[in-house]
Amino acid sequence: MLQRFYRLFRAPGVGHCGFNSSGPVPVDPFGALVKWVEQGVAPETLLASGGSAAPKTGRTRPLCPYPQTAIYNGSGDPNDANSFHCGGNLERQDVVCKDVLTRYKHEVNGNLDFKGTGLDPEDCGVHEDDNHDDQEAQNSRD
Repeated sequence: MLQRFYRLFRAPGVGHCGFNSSGPVPVDPFGALVKWVEQGVAPETLLASGGSAAPKTGRTRPLCPYPQTAIYNGSGDPNDANSFHCGGNLERQDVVCKDVLTRYKHEVNGNLDFKGTGLDPEDCGVHEDDNHDDQEAQNSRD
């Protein structure tokens, strides 16, 4: 099982190294890694805090190991990590299809690039004719 030796914690809204991010930034990811390696205690979550979108009182969130995500408990302060639990599955087809990228410089209306994703465009509701006009425009720009 991959989770025995590998964990991926997504931090939405956090730029590279967390500088000028809008989302909460992981507080001590290196400390969690050291604890895992030296004491054998794998992180179940990582605490994240702050971000430019946070209210002045601060915001914390749990970062969950992929494919889980933070889910609000339905009560409690929505700016407090204790009001969330990890769950769900980001590997659902409707979520994964939204992660398919377009070619560089054509992000807004460009073709979806399914190459190497393992996804069938038809499973994501994309039909061969859907990208035809975009492909002609792409060829005329090249």
